[in-house]
Amino acid sequence: MVDPLTEEQLYEERFKKYFNLIIGYIGLLLTGLATLQFVTTFHDTTSRIQIILGFMLVMTYFSFSNKGIGTTKVRNMFRIIFIGVFVISSWFLYF
Repeated sequence: MVDPLTEEQLYEERFKKYFNLIIGYIGLLLTGLATLQFVTTFHDTTSRIQIILGFMLVMTYFSFSNKGIGTTKVRNMFRIIFIGVFVISSWFLYF
């Protein structure tokens, strides 16, 4: 028989999920900004297409792996915050 989780254990599990989600989005944000800088610095069309395609594939995988995090409301909140920070950062840093 499996013991039910205590309230403290549930809190720790939720904290781990959200902490890893935040760390993952920060990593994705930094990768996206570095990709944007590379694309604007070097004007090679082949590598530009490969980098953008690779970044889109990573975002797709990251979105797939986040499905186990919880409700769609929480995922959408993190996604909107990520997109907003990415757009604002890229605007100020590279344009």
